[in-house]
Amino acid sequence: MPKSPATIAEEISDQMRKQGAQALTYQWKDFYKATGRERIKEAFQDQLTHKLAAKSLLIAYGRAVVVVCQDYNFNPVKG
Repeated sequence: MPKSPATIAEEISDQMRKQGAQALTYQWKDFYKATGRERIKEAFQDQLTHKLAAKSLLIAYGRAVVVVCQDYNFNPVKG
């Protein structure tokens, strides 16, 4: 059964906290498994983006991976 965007956002936030990570990357196959979905629609992506933003997390959907990171300057450019 597909998980709700709110549930997924909470699980991702918990995973980041447990790992002490500023960012997580998911291969698409792992992201589908984590969300309990076979297809990811744009409406779902938008909902998940908003739920993660409420937790100060950003999400980017790439070709090979999905990246979730904290919304602060955790690795500033030097120089």
